[in-house]
Amino acid sequence: MLQALYKLKTAKVFERSRRSEEKGGSEMVDEDPFAIQTLSWCPESRTLCVAGVSAHILIYRFSKQEVTTDTLQLLEVRMQSEFSEGDSPESPEQSLPPPSSPQEADAPPQTPNCDGPRDNKPCLQVRSSPLKQSPGFQVELVVQLLWVSGEPPQPITSLAVNSSYGLVVFGNSSGLAVVDFLQKTLLLNMGIPELCSPADPHLRQPRSPRKTRHTSTAPHPKPS
Repeated sequence: MLQALYKLKTAKVFERSRRSEEKGGSEMVDEDPFAIQTLSWCPESRTLCVAGVSAHILIYRFSKQEVTTDTLQLLEVRMQSEFSEGDSPESPEQSLPPPSSPQEADAPPQTPNCDGPRDNKPCLQVRSSPLKQSPGFQVELVVQLLWVSGEPPQPITSLAVNSSYGLVVFGNSSGLAVVDFLQKTLLLNMGIPELCSPADPHLRQPRSPRKTRHTSTAPHPKPS
C-alpha cells in the first residue's frame, strides 16, 4: 500500500498577488508559474533542491524545529550567452560597416535599445512578509534567473547538489552556474559559447591511436 510521507508547497515562498502584466510576461509559464520541473536530493545532509518552471531554485534544509523567517535569502543570477542568436564571430573585413552617405555620416549615432521593461528582474517576486516554516524541509536560499535583453530566462534543465562542498550546479540552454549555498554566493557563471568554443584548449579533436603509434624496435631482416 502506497502512502504519502511528506508534502511540500513551494508557492508560499513567493507573492501570490501578481500584476496582470506579470502573469503573461513569461513565455515559459503558461498555467502554473510555481510548478516543479526538476529536483535533486542529498539524503546524507537532508538537503533538497527544487527547480521550478519560472527559472527559480529553492534550496531546503531539514530541521526539527519550527522557525519564522523574517527575510528570505535571495540570490539573483544573470545568465547570458556571449553571442546572441544568429550572431557569430566574423572576420575584420566582414565586420566593417558599409560606406555611408555624407548625410548619414553627419547624423548622430543611434544606440539600439535591446533592453526590455523587465530586464534584470525575475519572473516571480519573493515573499516580503515573514514566513512561518513548520518542522521539516525549510527554505534556506532562493535562486532566481533574471530577464536579459528583453527575453525571459530559459527553463532549468539540469540540477545537482553536493552537500560535501556545499554546492548547487544548474544549467539551461544559456549555460551553467555553480552556487555556494552555504556562503550564498555565485561561484561560476558560464555561457554556452564559453563552454563549446573551438578556441578552448581543453577541447581535442578525436583521432585514431593507430596513426600516432610509434614502434621503438627495428624491423626483422628478411631471410637470405
